[in-house]
Amino acid sequence: MANTNADLQNKSRIVLVGIGNPIRSDDGLAELICSLVDALSYRNVVTIVTHQLQTELLSELIQYKYVIIVDAAITGDDFEFYELNSVTESNHVSSSHHINNAQFLALAQMLYNNIPRFFQLSVRGVNFDIGENISDTALQHAEKALHFIAEWLNQHQ
Repeated sequence: MANTNADLQNKSRIVLVGIGNPIRSDDGLAELICSLVDALSYRNVVTIVTHQLQTELLSELIQYKYVIIVDAAITGDDFEFYELNSVTESNHVSSSHHINNAQFLALAQMLYNNIPRFFQLSVRGVNFDIGENISDTALQHAEKALHFIAEWLNQHQ
């Protein structure tokens, strides 16, 4: 079933989907960022935290205007934010999870008539060993990413 503009007006406009495993040190960055965004109490923003991007989320995510996938990155800049599309995303592999964002987006496009705009927020971590502490370097990257995403959310909610 396709969503309509009227449907979107009755629901939160933006969802952040935090992907990662908090017992793999910096892989918990997405959960941290989602909790910090929750603490900012945006009116039209919700967060979902999951260990992996699951296709079962599609039916829920199509209800939003914007979907931001938040994930820890192994390489790259301190943080990167870009709009996903199924063509360019295949060249941008920063996740260690099984279904990549390009496949997820392509599936959404195939199954649903009217999908949200998908974005990726990748925050570079440095330590993915077993442990529950996020490294100081990754925390600095998360702070920069949070500042950026807070401004973006203010403009788009």
